[in-house]
Amino acid sequence: MLRLVDLSFDIYDKAPTFGPDPKTAVIEHLKLENLNYNITQLVMSTHLGTHLDAPFHFFDDGRTVENLDVRKGFGPAWVLDFSHKKAGEPIGVDDLKPYADKVRPGARLIFNTGWDKLFPQSQYFGGQPYLTVDLTEWLA
Repeated sequence: MLRLVDLSFDIYDKAPTFGPDPKTAVIEHLKLENLNYNITQLVMSTHLGTHLDAPFHFFDDGRTVENLDVRKGFGPAWVLDFSHKKAGEPIGVDDLKPYADKVRPGARLIFNTGWDKLFPQSQYFGGQPYLTVDLTEWLA
């Protein structure tokens, strides 16, 4: 049975961010007594919580988010279990061998490292298991 899974972290006032990024603020702006409506202002980094890093995030000549087909991020996906990986440990091409039948053109892959369980602790913002350059090139 197909089920929808929301991978998003909540956005809330003072939600933790990566050190140098703008701090999160949810600010009451107007109330009913001011102009007959309530409105709230959000101050946040585009890098807050669950997000998509567009190529521009790393390359000045890369495409920005509004130029990506974000529909590619929706649909059936395979969750690959890498929760056994320790902090700072790489995930390489050889690590995908047990999932060889799932890795094919157009497949959506979710790498579950279990790192999400550390949020909102400060350890969440560094030292996580990571994909090697070889793996990302191989996947591409």
